[in-house]
Amino acid sequence: MSGITVKMRSRLCLAGLLILVSETSGAAAETGLPMELLTLCLATLPETRPEQLWSSWSLSPVVVLPLVFVSLLYMRGLRVTERGARPTLIQRGLFAAGIGCLVLALVSPLCRIASTLAWAHMVQHVLLVAGAPLFLVLSRPGNVFLAGLPAGLRMTAATWRQAGAPVSQPYAYLFISFVLYGMNIW
Repeated sequence: MSGITVKMRSRLCLAGLLILVSETSGAAAETGLPMELLTLCLATLPETRPEQLWSSWSLSPVVVLPLVFVSLLYMRGLRVTERGARPTLIQRGLFAAGIGCLVLALVSPLCRIASTLAWAHMVQHVLLVAGAPLFLVLSRPGNVFLAGLPAGLRMTAATWRQAGAPVSQPYAYLFISFVLYGMNIW
């Protein structure tokens, strides 16, 4: 029982730390403190000029931590998966391209420039709506993510998966992706 409470306390502490960091990064956006790198790329920040381009990265924990978490989960899943069940090199490259599209759109200087220039906003929009989802869906990371989960979560997810639709149809995910993409654009 004490192991469960220790885990819950550590998770609550981590959640509190994330809230604290995200609140301080929002305050930095309003006051112009040196924590400008930790802010989201919002229109409230001063305009980014060409000489400030490479110092305009947005390393907000709200964006960076999920990207790092997903990438580490994928790498852990690759390490745990048996050689015969691993995704192909093309699928791994597609996953990296999807994460790269998200980083380019949400972390790079493009994000700050997109708040002032319409063409940069449209490039960011295409990366977020067309590039990243397409690459991530074509990489089919489900089995790798499942293998990357801790044992308890993996067993729970496996039972949910078996109770759901059959996974023997290899391209059934494309129809669902198409519907979700259409709903996103609409």
